[in-house]
Amino acid sequence: MALAAFDTLKFVDELEKSGIPEKQARAISSAVRKVHESSDVATKGDIADLYRDTKQDIADLRRDTKQDIADLRRDTKQDIADLRRDFADAEERTDAKLEKLGTELRHEIGDLRKDMEARFAGVDAKLAGADAKLEKAKFDLLKWMVGLAVGNFAFLVGIFWKVMSIPGIH
Repeated sequence: MALAAFDTLKFVDELEKSGIPEKQARAISSAVRKVHESSDVATKGDIADLYRDTKQDIADLRRDTKQDIADLRRDTKQDIADLRRDFADAEERTDAKLEKLGTELRHEIGDLRKDMEARFAGVDAKLAGADAKLEKAKFDLLKWMVGLAVGNFAFLVGIFWKVMSIPGIH
């Protein structure tokens, strides 16, 4: 801080005018000058400089803060755009994976249907063969039963004929 100028000669003249001897006036002036030089007192100019510097610092801080806020807004908008793009990309990849999985599942289901159809066809063929065998067995059984019935009837007719041929049984 700059100190206000201290005019020692003028101070000595004033002290002499008031009746103090020159030697004492010089001693007093020297002591006051030393006290004045060692004191840390702000002058009006110091205060004005400090006010001007503080005002400039506040203006700089406002400008820097506005710029920081603008930069932060721009960066935040960019971050949001990047996140949206990342989410869209992730959604596309997920959709593609789901589509691929759906296709794979449809193929597997189709293969399973073919396997099941082949197995059912085999079972149907075996059942058809069993049905044919069963029909043949039924026909054979029917032939055997008819044959047996005819044989029994013939046997009974034969016995009846024999019994009727015995004299006195009529």
